[in-house]
Amino acid sequence: MRPKPVARPVGHRLDFLDFRPVLTNRRTMAYVFAYAAHNWELFGMRAWIVAFLAFAAARAPGGEAPFIAATTVAALVGLLGMPANVLGNELALRFGRARVIPVFMVISVLVCGGIGFSAGLAYGVVVGLCLLHGVTATWESAAVTSGAVQSAERSRRGATMAVHTFIGLGIAVLGAAVPGIALDLGGGPESAVAWRWTWITIAAGAAFGPLALRLLPREDIS
Repeated sequence: MRPKPVARPVGHRLDFLDFRPVLTNRRTMAYVFAYAAHNWELFGMRAWIVAFLAFAAARAPGGEAPFIAATTVAALVGLLGMPANVLGNELALRFGRARVIPVFMVISVLVCGGIGFSAGLAYGVVVGLCLLHGVTATWESAAVTSGAVQSAERSRRGATMAVHTFIGLGIAVLGAAVPGIALDLGGGPESAVAWRWTWITIAAGAAFGPLALRLLPREDIS
């Protein structure tokens, strides 16, 4: 593409500090809130997966040493997230972002909640669920962010990304902390019931993602 001149909005020189046009953009905020729910799940999983896998390995039938370390599984989960992110965005472009993202998120909520009930099963099953969650917790990330950018006013894309990042990563902090509170209130890290509540807490936050996308106008989904 040939270069185009920079479009400078007419107005006061401090207009870039006015985030009201972003906050009142219904399409944009739908994706911003979905991104916040996504980060709640992603950072909650990253914060607690190693401790949970260590707990699951100790409770696995047979009492044998785990065939793969919890830290190695966590590293693989992170690596799986990269191609999943790219693939998810490609599917969103092909079949429609507003249609695909909610499906992705619902699947991830179910996988996330299921992890909490897997302690006590064979360690390989627990590892498999965690690896699967590494895909499902990540595959909507790029699609959600590109949705926020595409829905923004052209002259407000920088401000849109500021709001997107501020809210999304602010919620990510809570997504890492609140499950720990649930773990303590549920009975502590040696309790299977407490770990169920931990993962349910992570999944519950992620469930707000599909709800947030209901803010999108009907024509975006149809």
